[in-house]
Amino acid sequence: KEKLELTNKSYVDPVGRRGESDLVFKTNINGKEGYLYIICEHQSTEDPYMPLRFLEYNVQLLRQHLKENGNVLLPVILNMCIYNGKNPYKGSSSLLSMFSDPDLAKSCMLDSFHLVDLYSTSEDELLSYKKAAFAAMVLKQGIYRDFKQWFSDHI
Repeated sequence: KEKLELTNKSYVDPVGRRGESDLVFKTNINGKEGYLYIICEHQSTEDPYMPLRFLEYNVQLLRQHLKENGNVLLPVILNMCIYNGKNPYKGSSSLLSMFSDPDLAKSCMLDSFHLVDLYSTSEDELLSYKKAAFAAMVLKQGIYRDFKQWFSDHI
């Protein structure tokens, strides 16, 4: 049974201004909880950065979802812009298309991040980092907040 439940979502942007969302419905998407985010502010001109705008809204919506529901898996958000201009919309609807290298942007930014796990990385491997070795070793030992013993053992 599919249903749309209108939510009363609002957000506070990074500079502290309160914003009201357009229309946000809670619904099921492929059988899983999700949101349908509709921008319907009579978008009559093309916004060349509409995909970026959706990303900003989505991050705010996801943060609010986590705040309300705790540490849970994130819901999918289906974004929809209702455009009512005098000419056909020719702007991009894809965030990835806005990057000079969409595949690289997807792999570096939108799919996963590169993790350097200092806890699990051996000191020998960190020493192979050449110019960054010293910084990596200091950061690895940083959890102890007292470097005297480590420095005397290793230098």
